[in-house]
Amino acid sequence: MELQKKEIIKNYLLDEKIPVEERKERFEIAWDVWENAEEIKKEMRREILIALVDKIKNSQEFSGYEVKDGGLLDGQKWKALRIYKSNWFLSEIGIPLCYAIEAGKYNYFDLYLGIVKWNDEKGIPFKGNWWCIRELPSKWKKILSKIFENLEKLSEGWEISDWWIAWKHFDSYYAGMWQKEFYFQIIKEDYEAVAKHYFEELLKLKEATEDL
Repeated sequence: MELQKKEIIKNYLLDEKIPVEERKERFEIAWDVWENAEEIKKEMRREILIALVDKIKNSQEFSGYEVKDGGLLDGQKWKALRIYKSNWFLSEIGIPLCYAIEAGKYNYFDLYLGIVKWNDEKGIPFKGNWWCIRELPSKWKKILSKIFENLEKLSEGWEISDWWIAWKHFDSYYAGMWQKEFYFQIIKEDYEAVAKHYFEELLKLKEATEDL
């Protein structure tokens, strides 16, 4: 199928029955598309996240929450967009936990969401994987276990790490953003509609865990 597609494109660009000037024009257009396609797709991915942040900030569901971008909107990896309430602040350590969306690769690829510690390296609120720390107060572990249990009931794919209390990739091509179907969806529905998908996943996370 791919070979057949290649031959169709090749014949379209290089068909000797077409005048030379028209062939040159076709090839130049194809070249310009090839040169600019990745940057255009990058801008489309960024527009989705801008729409998502705007939706979070203006939603009733996240009224009273702070939204702090650590670098996600700039296309950085491992620089989370954090969402939390100011009254979660603890004087001795700051904000212990928050909801977050992060990219595992540069330029808005490999997106996941979850509940992240403020700073694992500084031990805020503690260092390491909570599931494996024997010294963690039993009261804390009980709450974190309940959070994870609620999320597993919500959907599959939740994991634990040193930095994350719980995290998972967004479903399907909403995580990777590599597939053409993702861009077709933007063209078909618009940025706002696609951003709504991410927002709804974030809202499910909040509803399943906020009380805890």
